[in-house]
Amino acid sequence: MIVIQIYREANSLSKLFICGHTGKKGFSLPCAALSYLIQSFSSFLAIKDKNLSYDDGKIYKIDLKKLKDFSNDLYEYLIFSLELIARDYPKDIRLEYLEENNGT
Repeated sequence: MIVIQIYREANSLSKLFICGHTGKKGFSLPCAALSYLIQSFSSFLAIKDKNLSYDDGKIYKIDLKKLKDFSNDLYEYLIFSLELIARDYPKDIRLEYLEENNGT
């Protein structure tokens, strides 16, 4: 199961965490779709010299506040795309909206 956690803080989205895997490596359409979205998104931000994401090999993190400040269109596109992929693969991807408490 892939888990996408989107945190809210003061009525706006603040950060995003993605972790997990689904299916057999190399054969999972939901994993491939999500991986492609995140890799292309991260590469685009790198080309623009924007350090808004971090991948430690287990959890991929995006600072949504900084992303929105950089480009509201990219911010909306990312959230919209994640919601679509999660909607299309509910057995493989869980999307959670959580309230951020004291920066955590």
